[in-house]
Amino acid sequence: MKKIPQRTCIGCNSKKDKKDLIRVVKNKDGQISIDLTGKKDGRGIYLCKSEECLELLRWKLMKVYTRI
Repeated sequence: MKKIPQRTCIGCNSKKDKKDLIRVVKNKDGQISIDLTGKKDGRGIYLCKSEECLELLRWKLMKVYTRI
């Protein structure tokens, strides 16, 4: 039986199947895009397909950037 890859949502920090998450990628030119195929080159983060996780991520990023 083949193993299903697991990834962690950066918003809620829960582990889910890779296919159930959205991948956001930053390529070497610094451009950020959504990777629906999971095969684009670049560094990626995974996020649940929920509005709550998007809000959690936004809140975390604001918290980090207001400390600087």
